[in-house]
Amino acid sequence: MEIEQNCGFTAAQKRFFDRHVRAHVSPYATQTPKQALIRKWYWHNFSTTDKAFALHFKGKIAIALPPRWYPFANLDLDDPRAQAAKVFNRLQELGIGADQILLVSTPRYKQNGNFRIYLNLQLHGNPVTAKLAETFLRTNFPNCEFNPNGLKADRLIFGFGSEVLDPFTHKIIKMSKEKRYELLDRLKPVELSEIERDYITIPAPVKVKGLGSAKQKSKFVAEAEELKEFGLQSGGFGRHDAQWRLLFLLWVKYGFTDLQATAFVKNWIRCKHNNRSEAVKSGDWRRIDGEIDRQAKSVFAAVTTKFPDIIHNQLFGNTAGDILAAAKFAPGDAVRQKYYFNLLGVIRPKFHHEWITIRAETWIAHIASSETYLRFERELEAKGLMVSDRQYVPGSKSRKYKFNFTLEDAPPLVIDGRHVNSYYEALKTAYSGDSGATQAIIAHITGLNRMTVWRNFQKL
Repeated sequence: MEIEQNCGFTAAQKRFFDRHVRAHVSPYATQTPKQALIRKWYWHNFSTTDKAFALHFKGKIAIALPPRWYPFANLDLDDPRAQAAKVFNRLQELGIGADQILLVSTPRYKQNGNFRIYLNLQLHGNPVTAKLAETFLRTNFPNCEFNPNGLKADRLIFGFGSEVLDPFTHKIIKMSKEKRYELLDRLKPVELSEIERDYITIPAPVKVKGLGSAKQKSKFVAEAEELKEFGLQSGGFGRHDAQWRLLFLLWVKYGFTDLQATAFVKNWIRCKHNNRSEAVKSGDWRRIDGEIDRQAKSVFAAVTTKFPDIIHNQLFGNTAGDILAAAKFAPGDAVRQKYYFNLLGVIRPKFHHEWITIRAETWIAHIASSETYLRFERELEAKGLMVSDRQYVPGSKSRKYKFNFTLEDAPPLVIDGRHVNSYYEALKTAYSGDSGATQAIIAHITGLNRMTVWRNFQKL
């Protein structure tokens, strides 16, 4: 999709378009000011056009795109009077300053004062994934609507009714269209690796006495640190509660994996029980170790599905080695190579765990399809590459998997600061271009037909 000169894009608009929405092909939605009154969107299942974006930039319509294509996370305040104070207090607690947020009105601003707070979330200098952004916002702003949010399309910034607001008075600031996009372009990133992990909400599944209130978090951390240093104390926590606290502390503050934390707590109770446990006195170590294993499994299942894993999410994405692994898995079969390549990208952030939870929605949306994912699972198990725990409970417990292979420890493939979005985009990136010679090399490595490679490159 090329920018046409007659569309009248300014330099800042063209830069925004090139960076963030050029790769989008379909679907997308549009809304006119009249449709906004009844909150109606019109969906288009064909490729986006320069004309549509030009109308959006001129404020004639608004465009909505699926979350994977839009880099800026945002909080949507539909009831500012009730929400604003809590949201801004939380932003302050997280250390997010006024230069890291951009307030923008919505089409209902004149009626209700509604506005959005835009954030440029990054992790180690790279844009975060939609999933990580969603998890971070859901964790820290549970009573506020936010985007990205699942597969819900998000309104592109600066359509009609979208004006920059003063961060303190929340009044519209008059400025040119060019100036608005320059302001967005200069928005200071929020680096998630620098966010204090102690602010992360403690998960509900971790049933430890005294963890219900946000005010008790600092107290909880201090108590857990004391247990870690001095062990069980007279009149203090029992062994069971102490183990819960210590396991969570090792994750939230020290970034331990589940296996590291389990080994640490088993050694800790042996060295620092201080004769304060009847089970220890009786020498029932088999029962104690089994209990620690179950506690660790519960704690890490909770925190790794509910929270942004600052320690490991930088490992998200596919590497060049994944291409070779996919080619070896299914030589000459483009579809199965793509499935295997997608699987490696999905499991990489949690590959340090022995068992990895993958929901059916993830298999369908990010790995295979609703018609093929079960067959692909069976193939992986038949080849001995994967084992399922077979403990799936509909609506309650997702299936977990153990993988019998290793992953390459290498930087992910990126294009303009974002992760590659498809197998063929990865091929084109890893092997530098789409020349005839490059296509021949790729065809030789993957076993794919050269014409198949060429056709898919033309779609990018």
